[in-house]
Amino acid sequence: MSEITNDADFRKALDDLSIDDQRRIGAEFVESVIDFSSDDRVREAVKAAREGMSAEMQSAVFKSAKKASLDSHARCGAEADWSCQADYFVARAASAVVAPPGQMKSDNVAWLAAVHARMAKTCASVEAPEDLADEERQRQYRLLSDFLQSAESA
Repeated sequence: MSEITNDADFRKALDDLSIDDQRRIGAEFVESVIDFSSDDRVREAVKAAREGMSAEMQSAVFKSAKKASLDSHARCGAEADWSCQADYFVARAASAVVAPPGQMKSDNVAWLAAVHARMAKTCASVEAPEDLADEERQRQYRLLSDFLQSAESA
């Protein structure tokens, strides 16, 4: 596959992945913004998505990650604390990669993780001097291109 340089190709490539591969690459997207979260439940979700999980474990990890996103959302309050908003979107990305079928608005869990990771970077960039969201989008394109290349050569 050629290098991915736009969202249309990015999303198409993600759509073509198996659910397990979507979870693995989605976990990489979350890892790139994980420093915006200090919640161990988020890290556990990423670990489970990378390593695979039983249905029981998936349900438990999903509920835990979803709770982490609700907890971080509640902490944001009316002050529009952008670092708290970033934490919220990291938790949303983590819950996407471990979501059981039918629990999210899209079946493409990697796409949801990517979008939430971008939102986390956008929130973080509100107080930063540069646009971190575009940087994150480009990083995601490279991650997926590398992932697909390694899958082709395996």
